[in-house]
Amino acid sequence: MVKKIIAVFLSALILSSVMSGVVPVVHSAGSDYQYTVENGAVKIVKYTGSEASVEIPAVLDGYQVKVIGDGSFRFNTSVREVIIPIGVEKVETRAFDYCTKLERVVLPDGITTLGEFVFNSCISLASVSLPDSIVSMGSCCFAGCTSLVSAKLPASLGKVPISTFSGCKGLESIEIPKGYTSVEAGAFGNCTSLREVEIPDGVVTVGKNAFNGCTALERVIVPESVTSIGVPAFRDSDPVLAGPAGNYCEQYAGENGLRFEALEIEDEVIKGDVDGDGKLSPMDINLIVRVVAGILPVTEKLERAADMNSDGKINSIDANMATRLAAGVSGKKRP
Repeated sequence: MVKKIIAVFLSALILSSVMSGVVPVVHSAGSDYQYTVENGAVKIVKYTGSEASVEIPAVLDGYQVKVIGDGSFRFNTSVREVIIPIGVEKVETRAFDYCTKLERVVLPDGITTLGEFVFNSCISLASVSLPDSIVSMGSCCFAGCTSLVSAKLPASLGKVPISTFSGCKGLESIEIPKGYTSVEAGAFGNCTSLREVEIPDGVVTVGKNAFNGCTALERVIVPESVTSIGVPAFRDSDPVLAGPAGNYCEQYAGENGLRFEALEIEDEVIKGDVDGDGKLSPMDINLIVRVVAGILPVTEKLERAADMNSDGKINSIDANMATRLAAGVSGKKRP
């Protein structure tokens, strides 16, 4: 009787899970992965193998792998290389936390989300490429990755999240793309090998403790767009702040005992005025289209004029924006 009750209960549980679109955790036959199936896609919940080089399968038992789940590789001390396949959209919180032997990670184009602490304390991690498809990244994503030497942030992310590279003592260079609006609190705290940082135009705020403990930091380029820097932001470091004279950067440097270097402001350009004649015309639109097609070589001044939305890229969006603006200026409507 008891066995019958248990069987009925389990059957009801499985039926409920199937109806909700979630299959209970299963172990894929002949593989090293435990996973769930949610809405027809796999979420890996645990890697049980001990291989040094791991190429995560794109498909498990007929289902596409889309999520690397919370803590699924956490504390694994065997893996040295991980290749994540195309189709994976999300790597969740602490997925590779404290994988202390992990040296290299390949993230696929199309991935959109990295959770908090994903690569926290991966002290051997020396190489990682962050695809521009990433639009969300949790705090402390690479905190304590002491072997990481350089990094380029994704173009679409828009901000450097809280404590992203905190404690990355080997980090020597960082590239922050145009189109970002903030460098958040503690983003580069205790990056003791970092010597120079260029904050791109468009960033408005630099958070508290952003560069605290960066003892080798010599120079930070601060654009005119920055109107707020936390206090302290440069404790235990003595960089020169370089920016436009008479702007917020100079004020902040004076108020916080930092050296200031005045930079010349680039010649102002009219957005869309690629030929430099002081107005936006059909000729400019034609030139932007040729830039998008790769026919016309791009100079720095041309790039500034053609990049209509200031996202660091020249594409069909810029051509469309220029066309609409020209139509508005001329008073003519276009079909």
